Amino acid sequence: LEITGYKLREWIGKPFSSFLLPEELDKARQIFGAVLRGEKIRRETRIFKRDGGILVVSFMAVPLKEGSKVKGAICFGKDLTKESNLEKRLSALYEIITRMPVLKDIDELVEMALDAIVSIIQLKNVSVFFIDDERKELYVKSIRGAHANIRLPLDGKGITVWVANHGKPLIVNDTRKDPRYVEGIKGMLSEIAVPIKIRDRVVCVINAESPRLKAFDEDDLKLLEILAAGIGTAMENLQLIQSIRLSERRYRLLTQSASDAIIWVDSRDRVKMWNRAAERLFGYAEKEALGREIHRLIVPEKDRERFLKAFRRAMFLGKSKPHTNRTMEVIGLRKDGSTVPLEISVTTVQIEEEWEALAIIRDVSERKKGEKMLRESYKRLRKTLNDVVKMVVRIVEARDPYTAGHQMKVAELAAAIAREMGLDKKRVRTIYVAGMLHDIGKIHIPAEILSKPSALTEAETNIIKTHPVVGYDILKNIDFDGPVADIVLQHHERLDGSGYPRGLKGEEILLEARILGVADVVEAMASHRPYRPAMGIDKALEEIKKYSGILYDPEVVKACLRVFEKGFRWSEKGEAKTPELVYDKI
Repeated sequence: LEITGYKLREWIGKPFSSFLLPEELDKARQIFGAVLRGEKIRRETRIFKRDGGILVVSFMAVPLKEGSKVKGAICFGKDLTKESNLEKRLSALYEIITRMPVLKDIDELVEMALDAIVSIIQLKNVSVFFIDDERKELYVKSIRGAHANIRLPLDGKGITVWVANHGKPLIVNDTRKDPRYVEGIKGMLSEIAVPIKIRDRVVCVINAESPRLKAFDEDDLKLLEILAAGIGTAMENLQLIQSIRLSERRYRLLTQSASDAIIWVDSRDRVKMWNRAAERLFGYAEKEALGREIHRLIVPEKDRERFLKAFRRAMFLGKSKPHTNRTMEVIGLRKDGSTVPLEISVTTVQIEEEWEALAIIRDVSERKKGEKMLRESYKRLRKTLNDVVKMVVRIVEARDPYTAGHQMKVAELAAAIAREMGLDKKRVRTIYVAGMLHDIGKIHIPAEILSKPSALTEAETNIIKTHPVVGYDILKNIDFDGPVADIVLQHHERLDGSGYPRGLKGEEILLEARILGVADVVEAMASHRPYRPAMGIDKALEEIKKYSGILYDPEVVKACLRVFEKGFRWSEKGEAKTPELVYDKI
């Protein structure tokens, strides 16, 4: 009654169906039909609150019997609305973060972030403060809802100022009691602020206020921190991309004004022209370079033989098919012995009876540095997204402590099997991610069933069997780099069609799902469960050998056996002992 808002007298005498959503009625009839047959049922459904709101409820219905006849039922319910909402918000936030790297400017990024805070995290009166390094102030970049458009000195007071200076998130439950608070809008009683960082440097702060006391909780804080990490990485990406684009525009301008190195070489590999840019690039004055063999001037010794073969082939082929603007990246040698990455555009031309080559050469050191930084930034973004995945996994495992670490172990073993079978890196990564998330559907299963120490009833088993479909529904709209949702849906299918939820057979089952299914069985049998002790890895491997070709793909089974023969094993934390199977190196 407390969670629905109804009074007892409002329930008595009314059919239970009057409190259900219309689309839940058929399921309710089936449930109560089963109860009348004497079955104890656990289910999840949605009911109306007295104020018109909707609750997601996990309930158990137990029949009341008089002799062998069912006279009624007792129902126990638990509110799952908050857990369901958090999972939905995490999934939606993950999708937003994956779209950030394709944005074209910071203003667009900030607007997307604010929309996400309002629509997904469901906060109001939100703003993003940027740091003005010259004026040593915070200023409002963008706003949603009511908010004061103010500038705050970094050496002054304010919750946002404190977060900017300390680089730590902060929740203030009662602004009247916090001496750091500076009033921007009258009547605001609580505040939350989270820093956005680029390489550990705070560049801006997300801030939200509310007229209610204790309006923000730890879920709001964690969601904002995840979003802030994604924004910071995306901002760094934008800065690097803009830097690279600026460098490219500069390179084009330099080429037009002949500030790139331009070298003319005859058919005997001897320098005929050497401009000032070449002098600056390689360190040789024009008079030092003219008449000398180019491969002895600018080609590292270890590459000279290969260079000469390519040069002679180009001169020979040029007689029938000239090379025009053939661009390549190479390492060049300077006069002082240092090396430099170069981009060379080569054109072969015929001068009278001789074939010669014109090379326009560009130092791409800075571009290479920018590309390296961009790759590193992308790795950090992938880590941020991976942390979101791990957070979802922890939410699932928190409901089922007996299988803590199970998904990570299954992911590691499945990736090892995939590598042993020769799958490419993309498919291995997809299998790993699917392994990390394969039991996410268990978030909808009551914890009492997940941790039940005795054998499950048929009804409870049927509830457990819904988790692949629930997992698929959670993941299907997320743009993974591979069929993660379908793998999760099929990981309990078996070759002979005896699996679930669709009873697929043989090649109807994705190879990735067949691999994950074997890894899942091996890890589950080797580990402790509330209803039985661990059977050990030897017993698990005997199981998959016994049913190879019946339940399990024979090639997958062989690969799994080879993996363990080569020494694969898990640590207590679920981390593979084989270093190359760590996700970042897959």
